[in-house]
Amino acid sequence: AGHIKDGCGYYTSAVTTLKEIIKKRLPYMNTAEREGFWVPLSSLLTYMTPYVLKAELNQTEYTRTCYDALLLSKAFLLDSERSVYAIIQREGNGTDMQTYTNIALLNNQIKKWEKNYTQYSDSILVASNRVAQLESTLMKRCASIGNITSFMDVDYDAVKEALGKNDVLLDFTDFVSEKDGRRYATYIIDKEQKYPLLKPLFAESQIDSLGIVRPDMFYDTDFAYDVIRLLWDPIKEHITEGATVYYVPSQMLFQICLESLPLEDGTL
Repeated sequence: AGHIKDGCGYYTSAVTTLKEIIKKRLPYMNTAEREGFWVPLSSLLTYMTPYVLKAELNQTEYTRTCYDALLLSKAFLLDSERSVYAIIQREGNGTDMQTYTNIALLNNQIKKWEKNYTQYSDSILVASNRVAQLESTLMKRCASIGNITSFMDVDYDAVKEALGKNDVLLDFTDFVSEKDGRRYATYIIDKEQKYPLLKPLFAESQIDSLGIVRPDMFYDTDFAYDVIRLLWDPIKEHITEGATVYYVPSQMLFQICLESLPLEDGTL
């Protein structure tokens, strides 16, 4: 409806409320509960990026809010699990570590049994219930000795502070649009700028149309120049020669090693 300012405000409030809910509930959730909790909520964070692009707010305070949401969406499942292990390793005792190890062993066994689900269905059920019990005990223990939501404190300021004077971070993201299917964009961050710069890139269908059927073909000269045109050319004007570039892939971009793409002069 064109009410961009109001929309930004409501969206920011929604994400702020979501973060408060996560911080309260996360310390008491086991792995399955975290995954179930996250699935319906993750899109709220992921779709802040296309909202910004639609609103043409590519480098504002709201762009920063969107980047913070992206950090949380990328970190939630992995870093919440890492935080549990870190707390146990740092603050826990031998019993806590044994419980964590037993959970891992049971989960590995369940994965093996799942290959022949019909034969081992009863064993899978018993083991899954045991995992849930152990995780519940462990999460209560972690909540009493540490904070597994500390990863949520990493934001744009923390990322920028970690960069050197001549460093640039490209944090890629993707989303599904009604018109073009999956699209890609990147947040460009350096030490000097006040807000992250959000740069739209390409639709995945543009890469698909090149006819690349194996990841190694990205580095063939028949395809590499088109990949560079879609992926690198929209970004390069924002990166000075000699800069150290860090990048965080997303979806299909995990298949592409940017630094190995051949240039037309034969260099990489």
